[in-house]
Amino acid sequence: SDSGWADRIGPWQFDRYSQGLVITFYHGTFENTVQVPEVFEEIPGVPVQGIAETFNGSDVKFITLPPSLLELSPLAFFECNLLSEIQIPAKIRSVGGSAFAGCTNLKTVALLGNASLERSAFKNCGSLKSVFLSYSGTNPISWGDSLFSGCAKLSQITIPVQVPSLPTSLFSGCASLTNVEARGALQRIDIDAFRSCTSLTNLVFSNAVDTVVGVYGPDYDGAFQASGITNLVFEKRVRSIGDAAFSKMPNLQSISFHEEIGSIPQVAFYDCPRLTTIEVGGGVQSLGSRAFEKCPSLTNINFYGGLKSIETEALADAKQLKTLILPPDLTNISTKAFLNCSGLEKLIFMGTNPPKVVNRSVFSGCRANVKIYYPKGAASWSQYNQWWGFEAIPYSTNIEVAWPTVEPMQSGQKLSEAILTGGSARDAETGEKVSGTFSFEDPSFQPPGGDFATNLVFIPTLWYLGEQTRSVAFRVWTNIPVIQVPENL
Repeated sequence: SDSGWADRIGPWQFDRYSQGLVITFYHGTFENTVQVPEVFEEIPGVPVQGIAETFNGSDVKFITLPPSLLELSPLAFFECNLLSEIQIPAKIRSVGGSAFAGCTNLKTVALLGNASLERSAFKNCGSLKSVFLSYSGTNPISWGDSLFSGCAKLSQITIPVQVPSLPTSLFSGCASLTNVEARGALQRIDIDAFRSCTSLTNLVFSNAVDTVVGVYGPDYDGAFQASGITNLVFEKRVRSIGDAAFSKMPNLQSISFHEEIGSIPQVAFYDCPRLTTIEVGGGVQSLGSRAFEKCPSLTNINFYGGLKSIETEALADAKQLKTLILPPDLTNISTKAFLNCSGLEKLIFMGTNPPKVVNRSVFSGCRANVKIYYPKGAASWSQYNQWWGFEAIPYSTNIEVAWPTVEPMQSGQKLSEAILTGGSARDAETGEKVSGTFSFEDPSFQPPGGDFATNLVFIPTLWYLGEQTRSVAFRVWTNIPVIQVPENL
């Protein structure tokens, strides 16, 4: 636009540009609602389209903005500590940086259009409780760093589908935030996006996420650091995870990646002291160095195929981890991979070829009686003598199962919902029999069509380790036995 000139009509001082007016100063009082004019009678046809730092630090309590507005400049209402609510008109294209930052009494924000929200626009609005967003269309709309940082009373927010990324420190310090819904796929969840959101306990991302960002540095900055999150779920694809992305989450107990992720990088879960369970998608090829260091409560880590490498100290200090089932493609275990895993009792390898184990330091700090299980009949394993005195035991993967009693299932009912008891199994090679109750761990598994009572049903592989019979999730194994359901059910 053309360079403007300053003028004044009544209490309003403004600059005039070729397309419209920008309000630069208000000389009136704040006793009543301030009504910003859409046009001045003295200048017909020239609308008010912008507000500069007009009300910065003022005592404005209530204000009505005209529908002609296109821009709110940076610092437009900075530290207006008496302002309690604001409605942002539909034509506004952007709300400038720190436009409402420090408005400590601001409780409600209503955004009627598709405005982008620049850096720190509502930062430190300590009384802000409600944010109403009316985004429409398909064009992406950007949000700036620290947008709602320090909004200590903000309790819930819906992130519209038009917002492609959650920027750095987006909700940092939002101590009352309990509910966040992201309606669309996300390109990034950036560093400190949910830092110190101490009331946020469950967080589910139901759409794809390209990147969860983290930085491997002195502070191990992650996206959820110091939050209250106990359960974190990614229901769709996560393309990449940054170093330290989930580090220093003091309350995290479980995390699930329902679809493939490429790798778990170094220090990804560093210092998550309450983490007990992680479900890892089949695309993970490596566990990075120190990935789970200082996770002393980790008891379950489930891999659904694809893992090829466990790097240095990847599971260091996982003192509660007793059994680790390692998928068939594993080829390398690096130095001190299980450092100080003092509770480790069993390593169960599914591959017919043993992985390369760098040296005995892999088991530094482990108990002396860790048992190594490998598939019976795998010639490469029988010739392998690299366990430094640890007992290596073959197990059978060829188990036949018969169920004396099976409660009927309806077509399409999940297998996990059936009650199967009194089962018996025998080793198909040796004929050795075992009895017990078998569990089915994959809640998403369903029979392959038809009625459960009249069809062969594929189940998770069972294996016999001498003293016990166990089952594992359907997605892991390739040797899948068959149950013949009695015809009279």
